[in-house]
Amino acid sequence: MTLATLIVVASVMLTADSAHAATGHRNKVLKTTIHLRTASQIGNTTLSPGEYRVKITPASSGSGDATVQFSIAYNPYGEDGFPPFEEEVVLTVQASMVDLRAPAASTELIPTSADNSKASALEIRDKSTEYVFGDKTNSAANNQ
Repeated sequence: MTLATLIVVASVMLTADSAHAATGHRNKVLKTTIHLRTASQIGNTTLSPGEYRVKITPASSGSGDATVQFSIAYNPYGEDGFPPFEEEVVLTVQASMVDLRAPAASTELIPTSADNSKASALEIRDKSTEYVFGDKTNSAANNQ
């Protein structure tokens, strides 16, 4: 094997590994937290200011939209100062995944261009994917 052939083979292997790594993150459940300073509306649901746990589950078929859940953590025993033990899902929304040119600088809701109180997407710090919310939302109020 010549040196040129080895270089080509090595670059093809690296490209294949990079492509697998790039798509691999799309198949894993992602968990993070987000702190909202102001109320934000997603679909027909308004999230009050506060801290939310976010869980993003990729589409099971590999094609389709991811599911984004917003939850509030709380202590069911009402004791302040102790860590929360349970989570209440307050919103579930479908979101399409859009590649960003560079990783996001922070975890934040992206407002619609017309109204800063309405969110159209979610970006996660150090991730190169934006989650654009669709029309299908399911709030905890709708489930009761």
